[in-house]
Amino acid sequence: MPSPVIISGARRWVGVGVMLATIGVLVLIHWWWTPVPSPPAILVLALVFATFHGGTLPGLASAGLAWVYLTWFLPVHGTDPPDEARANMVRLALWAVSLPASVLLIGSLKHRWLSSIMEARALADAQRALRESQERYRQIFFTNPAPKWVIDVETGAILEANQAAADFYGVPLDRLKRMTVFEVNTAPRERVRAALDEAAAGKSRFEFTHRAGSGEIRDVEVYTGPFDDKGRRCVMSIIHDVTDRRRAEESLRLSERRYRAMSELSTDFAMHATLAPDLTMRITWTVGSFESLTGRTVDQVNVGTGWAESLHLEDVPRAGDHLRDILEGKRVDGEFRLVRPDGGVRWIHAASKPEIDERTGAVTGFYSAVRDITDRRLATEALERSERELRTLLERMPIGWVAFDDQLRFVDLNPTAERIFGRTREELIGRSAMDTIVPDEAKPQVVKILERLQSGDMAAHSTNENVTKDGRRVICRWSNTPLKDEQGRYTGVLSMVEDVTNEHRLEQELRQSQKMDAVGQLASGIAHDFSNLLSAIFGHTSLARRTLDPSNPAQKSLDRVEEAATQAIGVTKALLTFARGGTVEKSDVQMGEVVEETLRLLRRTLPANITIDAEIEPVWVYADPTQIQQVALNLALNARDAMPNGGRLGLRVGPVDGEARLLVSDTGAGMTEEIRRRIFEPFFTTKPLGKGTGLGLAVVHGIVQGHGGRIEVRSEEGKGTEMEVRLPRVQGPRAPALDKPGAGRLALLGEDHRYVREIVGSMLQSLGFEVIHAVDCASLMETFVRLRERVGLVVVDESSPDGSGMACVRKIREMGATTPIVVLASDGIDLGLEGVRPPPCVLRKPFQVGALSDAVKEAQEAGTPEGS
Repeated sequence: MPSPVIISGARRWVGVGVMLATIGVLVLIHWWWTPVPSPPAILVLALVFATFHGGTLPGLASAGLAWVYLTWFLPVHGTDPPDEARANMVRLALWAVSLPASVLLIGSLKHRWLSSIMEARALADAQRALRESQERYRQIFFTNPAPKWVIDVETGAILEANQAAADFYGVPLDRLKRMTVFEVNTAPRERVRAALDEAAAGKSRFEFTHRAGSGEIRDVEVYTGPFDDKGRRCVMSIIHDVTDRRRAEESLRLSERRYRAMSELSTDFAMHATLAPDLTMRITWTVGSFESLTGRTVDQVNVGTGWAESLHLEDVPRAGDHLRDILEGKRVDGEFRLVRPDGGVRWIHAASKPEIDERTGAVTGFYSAVRDITDRRLATEALERSERELRTLLERMPIGWVAFDDQLRFVDLNPTAERIFGRTREELIGRSAMDTIVPDEAKPQVVKILERLQSGDMAAHSTNENVTKDGRRVICRWSNTPLKDEQGRYTGVLSMVEDVTNEHRLEQELRQSQKMDAVGQLASGIAHDFSNLLSAIFGHTSLARRTLDPSNPAQKSLDRVEEAATQAIGVTKALLTFARGGTVEKSDVQMGEVVEETLRLLRRTLPANITIDAEIEPVWVYADPTQIQQVALNLALNARDAMPNGGRLGLRVGPVDGEARLLVSDTGAGMTEEIRRRIFEPFFTTKPLGKGTGLGLAVVHGIVQGHGGRIEVRSEEGKGTEMEVRLPRVQGPRAPALDKPGAGRLALLGEDHRYVREIVGSMLQSLGFEVIHAVDCASLMETFVRLRERVGLVVVDESSPDGSGMACVRKIREMGATTPIVVLASDGIDLGLEGVRPPPCVLRKPFQVGALSDAVKEAQEAGTPEGS
């Protein structure tokens, strides 16, 4: 097809030629015919034709030629008069102007018209080409069987994808277009981000693992090409699934590694050797790793008796028998040990076939296939050794081991199981457990366990009674495992059995202990409030004694109040001592005085038909006086209960053999040996229901042991009982406490209980202190900070409503103050004073003025008043 430039040039010259031809025709006509018919019209038509076909320049050239023609024609051939000549000159001037103007106008119109036509045609061609290009792109992108997608480099969003990609990832196409490449690629996000930047920079190939919609991981190769989409950086990717290829490659590599490893590890070989009647052997050829196994070359083995030197000395005779069997024409095999030059030993299995001369029938040699069986032999030996060790372990293990068949008959058991059941292995093998060790009442439970085991239940364990040969009942814990054959059929049970009779007894004792702990917790809560009340009673009683004359009759009433309060304290402390091991307040005590005080209580409670025979000598012990009184009281009341029809109660106190002795005796019915062994057991009692708790003697036993003493019981039926308590003896009492340790100092008292606050305040005033009361820790600390220089003593209750009185103690010590502190605490409370320096003095409630005075002195010895 000709070029548009060639066509345009041809049209230009055609227009010029037509114009020249027109002028030439007009000249000829003018020569032959006159006048010339309307030459201007013909010139104008020629001018238009020349312009449209030749362009503006040829048109102007034609206009110039036409004007020359007209100029030449009118003056020469005109016959007009002068006026008409002037008119012709005017017409020539008009032609000179109008002809070029017409050419320019026509050229401009032609240019615009042609430009519009060409632009429209070019636009149409461009649009058609774009549509064809887009269609080709769609055909290439969307119908291509390879997965493709377009990714936004900045966000990683999948902008476009083909159906092949949707099918490859197993997700709908519209959903795939809403995803990002980070959701598909299993690589870390930063690595994918870097790969996108590399792809935008021109890198074209990547290897990744992608995750399909089903979760399957696929190995892929990604080929990318960057492009710009209206200022947005994009890459188009073609994805190739190389999972199968990678797996095949990995399988091939694995196979190669395995083959290479097997080749490196294989020590098997085959050989041929000649054999003489004297057993002289010569190897002719070998195939395989002869040298790596034997550590010798063939030539080294063939020299002299080299083959015999390669054998373990113990195996040489057996190898000779092997060779003799070959000479007899037999196929034989055997296992031998090879000794390498480096001293290493290898086990081999040699399968040999004789070589027979067809002409003579004589054996001339043999062929052997040799395998290295060192690992197998070592494993076999290790297994045999393990079985021996396992058998030894089973024989010696402290837990019984029993094997039963599918009918629960004994198959095997170890000596521990023999000891548990009191029967020998020979007595039990082949016999049913139901007929030998299972008591009748336990058989239904055993049948249910057996049914569970037969169904394959691995957790069918039990704890039940079993019967020994001598009829004893033992509680055994059974851990059972069902046994099955290769077809899954039930074949029996393997059981581990433990005698847990003692453990069961300890569990019962633990439950009893837990019950006592619960009782102790309840008693502790009651004792706190009860101690506050008793503190008020004791305090007011002791203050009343100081204000009354000793001869005042009210002193006897105060004696009775103190006795009753002391007995109440003893009951509370006894329960706490037994249940929680309550706190013991020991001091130097004259045990005779404590027992005499107990006698005053007893005389009012003993019936008239019981007489008291008392011999009391002074003897000092380091003990808790309340607990000593509790011991004497419990033993005396126990003796009273042993004499319901009356009798004589004996009390002896005094020094014996360097110890302090308390002897309580009665003339009651006495005890049997079985009862005597159990009298100190908690809750054991021979009294009718509701008449005793079984705690009295248990409390006595605990108190005596807590004081480092011992108690002995002597009793015979019909001859009464003696209970003797021995305690360590001390020389005498400590120096008495100061009468007035306050000496005008200021004491801060923190106590929320009104009765206790009032009586303790009165006691402190009687000791010479000026007292300021505080009902909580906050007000006490505020007062202490304000009057710190004057405070000589702080008394605080350990239990305050706003937390704990110990918080005040710690705050005072954290301030660096060494002020003496006395903490009022209920019995059995752990105050956690570790690390508090200087330590406060703890005074257990209830208490009297003397005890408070002693506590104040002890606190003053430990600390220093701020105002001193």
